[in-house]
This record gives sequence, C-alpha cells and structure tokens, in this order.
Amino acid sequence: MKKNHVFVLLVAIMLLYAVHACAITERDFHFEFGMLDPNKDVEILNWRYGDSKLPYTHASKVYLGTGHIPQADNTGGPFPPGDVLYVKWRVLSTGKVHEDTADLHNSLPWNMNGKIIHFAVKGPQLYVYLIQGIDSKEQLHAPGAPDCPTKLYKDFKCSRIYPDHWQNF
Repeated sequence: MKKNHVFVLLVAIMLLYAVHACAITERDFHFEFGMLDPNKDVEILNWRYGDSKLPYTHASKVYLGTGHIPQADNTGGPFPPGDVLYVKWRVLSTGKVHEDTADLHNSLPWNMNGKIIHFAVKGPQLYVYLIQGIDSKEQLHAPGAPDCPTKLYKDFKCSRIYPDHWQNF
C-alpha cells in the first residue's frame, strides 16, 4: 500500500472514531417544565438547560425581548445531557426575583435513554427531578413508596436531583 493510501485510511478511521464518540455523548431523553403541572405563584423570567443551542433548551431571544416567557416548554430526542440548569423567576405574591443554577453534572446517569428531566419552582426554591421514564409499567414506583412530587408523574419512579438527592424507588 502506498503511503498516501495508508494516510487516507488512518484519517478515515480517526473520523469514524470521532463520529462514534459524538454519537455516544447524545442520549434520547426529554427535558421539560410546566407541562400539565404548572409552577404556581411564580413567573419564569429566563431559563437555560445546558449550553446547547438547540431549540427548547433555553428561552428564545424573541421571548426574552418581549419579556413574556412561555411558562411551559419541553423538548426530547437525542442530544447531549446538560451539566447545568439556570432558572430565573419572580414570586408573584411578593414580587421578589430569584435565580438559581443547578449543577447536574454528577446527578445524571450515563444512560439517559427514556428518562425525563423536569424542573419545578416553589416560592424561592428550584427543584429538579429525574423521572425514570413512562415507556413501561416497570417505571412505576414500588407499592407504598411515596409519590413523585410532580403531579404529572406521581406514580413513576423519580429522584429529586436538586437541591438535594431524594428517591421514591
């Protein structure tokens, strides 16, 4: 084999490894808030999940420009899990503005397939939950275990991953 052919073959192999490594970092999961379980007595002012530029992983510039952020959003599919979640909100009863950045780096499992990241705001506190998925009956929590605090998924296995860790398995 000529030197040029060997070089081209090595470059092709390296490109395949790079594409494979990128595919491994993507997981098929969902991120959401406010869906059928709205944040009560708060107005979401801004939010960003991870550092992705994908739609529905952050409040769009159009909404930020008008000052009217949708109070519910969701996205799903194969994309890299975010390491942080930033949320800014106003408590309507007091008018006080809060913001928080949840570090999710060590809280998310490697296998995110079929899982849901859901955030909720209650007064001055941000809560982030990892729902084990809704694709099968095995995802329901054990009889007698406490319900998942988010009403939409109350019967499913879930963990609170922020501000502290809690499970209902």
